[in-house]
Amino acid sequence: MTGSRRVLDLAFADDSFDACVSHMALMLMGEIEQVAAEVARVPCPGGVLACVVGGGAVGGESYDRFLGLLRRTIDEVPAARRIPALGDSRTRSRDGLDEVLGPAGFGAVGWETVPIDLSGQVEDVWAAVSGLYDLGPLDGAA
Repeated sequence: MTGSRRVLDLAFADDSFDACVSHMALMLMGEIEQVAAEVARVPCPGGVLACVVGGGAVGGESYDRFLGLLRRTIDEVPAARRIPALGDSRTRSRDGLDEVLGPAGFGAVGWETVPIDLSGQVEDVWAAVSGLYDLGPLDGAA
């Protein structure tokens, strides 16, 4: 994956930053152990890595309906036209992040869950989430 390749060769000297931030990116990276090792190289001793990872939204009937329709539609697309799965599932949980980041030299992961509420009317949920997904490979009818 292109993103992983760029992270595998950060253009910064060792110990360059007090903190590093990964916003909705670490969870999409392949070669996660190598990415973690490279990211661990650039913070100063005692530096912080802050990550925002997606864990799914909290919704209601409308969001559940959206996900059901999206999954069913994607399942109907020939496999050759689907976007491949991204990332390493370990990056989506506290224990998994500890497993990935600990060997790279990071301390125990602190974890905070911030729910994203996508309950509401079907039209409102669609307006909120339809732009987040790459629906380009689907034909107009889908």
